[in-house]
Amino acid sequence: MYILSNFILVLVFLSLILAALLITVPLKVSFAFSSQECTNFNIITTWLKPLLKLVIVKTDKQMFYTLYLLNKKVLTKNLTNKTLNHAKDYIEKIQLTRNLKPHSIDIEASYGFKDPSITGMVCGAINLASTYFGINVIYNNPDFNMNYDYFNITGTAQISAISIITTFFKLRKLNLAMQPLNANK
Repeated sequence: MYILSNFILVLVFLSLILAALLITVPLKVSFAFSSQECTNFNIITTWLKPLLKLVIVKTDKQMFYTLYLLNKKVLTKNLTNKTLNHAKDYIEKIQLTRNLKPHSIDIEASYGFKDPSITGMVCGAINLASTYFGINVIYNNPDFNMNYDYFNITGTAQISAISIITTFFKLRKLNLAMQPLNANK
């Protein structure tokens, strides 16, 4: 009986520590997207850096995620890439993901177009959007003297782990989390 009560006490203590960490330590999300590899992108999410890491990679042929625990690969799973037929489900998912409320958003945008006026309009739109979306730091690097069109976007954001967990349960309640964002029904 004494061993069981100590075990329960240790479990409660560890649960409280985990809850405190979930509340205070945000997830760091990094992403990269380039026009030279339009079909490829990657998103890296870390929490307590060496403890938990999730990497989502999209290549020409497939999309998959890999989960690392203490820098050891734990799980790799392919994600389906089918067309979306139900716009209502897509809209519900977008509305729920807005509840994540990221903070400390940093974005670096480098771009250039053949037509300098388009580059100027994009530069103004990015500066306007950065204040609207609450982006803390934006490195806006327009190139007005390009012979071809290109863009490169990289960024980081911090998201509360609690908001991700609550959003996941809301998605699951709507029976949307078990399906990929762009899957058929």
